[in-house]
Amino acid sequence: MYKTLTGIIAKRISTHLEALILQLVEQKECHTGSKGCKNQLMISKTIYEDCRRRNKNLSIARNDYQKAFDSVPHSWVEKSIELVGVNSKIVRYCKLSMEKWNTILILKTKREVMQSQPIQIRRGIFQGDSLSPLFFCIAFIPLTNELNRADCGYQVHGTERKISHLLYIDDLKLLGTNENELKNKMKIVQTVSKNMNMNFCSEKFARICLKRRSVQSKMHVGSTFDNDIKELDQRKA
Repeated sequence: MYKTLTGIIAKRISTHLEALILQLVEQKECHTGSKGCKNQLMISKTIYEDCRRRNKNLSIARNDYQKAFDSVPHSWVEKSIELVGVNSKIVRYCKLSMEKWNTILILKTKREVMQSQPIQIRRGIFQGDSLSPLFFCIAFIPLTNELNRADCGYQVHGTERKISHLLYIDDLKLLGTNENELKNKMKIVQTVSKNMNMNFCSEKFARICLKRRSVQSKMHVGSTFDNDIKELDQRKA
């Protein structure tokens, strides 16, 4: 019954977002008719081929979050769905529903079965629930807005807008024309992620800067975070 109800609500919210063009193009999950990561791969390939053909500069950074679905705070989700104009009754239902989420730990031994008291879930969203991917995408709309507000990115020849970043759930790719643009975007991601109380997966954070098709060495700066970022293989960019 819960999954049926959340499926109906998810459909209504998706329709609302599409109608108001709030389901931003950078996020390819939860888009009606989208092929998800295949779309992002095709966009990335188009950008890379345009860069090579026109002999342009291109800087890329890839990032993933630690335990993303388990970490996003309920308060951030509630505020995000409210900010995108979801009906107040649905916002209230989502809020009250999350307040009641709990789990019970069960330990079976040879002699007995031990069971904990209900443990309230204060962070994270459910895997497999219809609303969860949508909640997650909406929670990242503030990050998309801040990155687009920076007004920098890569512009494919013949298109009208710059592509500042690409998202598929929590997989984030930042795009720029030089390392300074890339570092500026990384600072934005750091700031918003800190406000969300979400952490990067440092092993998956990598960057690459191409200048006239040639890979440029990373500029070392005072920030430990910047210096710890690995170099991305050109074939995996």
